[in-house]
Amino acid sequence: MEIKINKISATKKEITVVLPLPEIEKHIQKATETISFEKTIKGFRPGKAPKKIIEEKFGKEIIWQEACNLAIKESYFKVMEENSFSVVAPPEIKIESIEINKPLEYKIIIEIFPEITLPDYKKIAEEESKNEKEVSVEEKEVDEALASIQESRAKIKTVSRSARIGDEVSIDFQGLIDGVEQKNLKAEKLDIILGKKRMIEGFEEELVGLKEGDSKTFFLETDLSGNDKKKVEFRVKINSVKEREIPELNDEFAKSLGMFSDLKDLREKIKENIKNEKENREKERIKAKIVEAIANKSSIDIPESMIEKEIENMVTEFKEKILQSNLTFEEYLKQAKKSENDFKEELRISARKRISMGLVLQEIAKKEKIEVGDKEVNDYLDKFYNKGAGFPDIQKLKEHVANIILNEKIFNSLIKKP
Repeated sequence: MEIKINKISATKKEITVVLPLPEIEKHIQKATETISFEKTIKGFRPGKAPKKIIEEKFGKEIIWQEACNLAIKESYFKVMEENSFSVVAPPEIKIESIEINKPLEYKIIIEIFPEITLPDYKKIAEEESKNEKEVSVEEKEVDEALASIQESRAKIKTVSRSARIGDEVSIDFQGLIDGVEQKNLKAEKLDIILGKKRMIEGFEEELVGLKEGDSKTFFLETDLSGNDKKKVEFRVKINSVKEREIPELNDEFAKSLGMFSDLKDLREKIKENIKNEKENREKERIKAKIVEAIANKSSIDIPESMIEKEIENMVTEFKEKILQSNLTFEEYLKQAKKSENDFKEELRISARKRISMGLVLQEIAKKEKIEVGDKEVNDYLDKFYNKGAGFPDIQKLKEHVANIILNEKIFNSLIKKP
């Protein structure tokens, strides 16, 4: 086998391969059996027809071409292994010359994982770590958390009177623009608490004074797509009106939640939890800053196929997210006045950034010889995922968990604990 490697770019290579006759001829028997299995030949069981019969029925070329295909597969993997090429996408293979009883010449075009030149990542991590902010918790935040707990423990009863601010109402509604029903402005049996300002501005106020069974049509101006404001016609029906009795905030209320001796104890625990959440968010912010700073100072020539694949992943993520708003991807594009290609191009910079950060972490793990063992993954699954019970793809979950553990180990090696 003769090979010639031509460097198209830092990550793209064109490899010319010439296979001599013996490299093809050794696959003739296997090629004959394969064709005999795939083709129906009267009088012979699958895989048992002799070479001569196949040649008479289908021609000599069919066996030679199949032998060449087998030779290409074998030689391709051999070339990849001998040159330590790690490809990021399926190869493009072009046949240059294929004739019976003559050497075979073909070309392989591949994109390989980029070489990564890292800066002094430990120094960068040390510098970025100095920017970690000390968090604090204001009493106002504790008050808001307590109010939320009170709200969740409210006693609710259906009433026949008109709805007031603070009541919970169940509604069906449909929004129309220029007389056309909007799919993303529709809901049935939606529960909302009047006065919480969770709906479009002015919407909740329009429902005050309505009773169970009442219907109302009203118009509101709103900005739905980041463009000009639109006048929306809302048609609403009240299914029920419920009064909410908020419990009094005192020691008895705290005790009713369990594991709290009094209201003071409850406030302290809430304050502690808020602080822990803030500290965790700050740590995650610093981690992201560290990786971003290292990636920005690293030398990485990312293959275009990796970027395209990441863009597709991001589009899929966005489609799943937008569906939660009862809006299809196509409807979003229409409202935003963008084509799918426009949307993808807007993601290109973010995709490149995500890939760079991921590759940087992989390279640091390699340099620091950081690995994750099966026992670590299984212990994590036992602790946080109930051994993976209920997950359809346990292997994918294990890969996700291994990545979490690996990243944590990387940052523990980078960020010095005081």
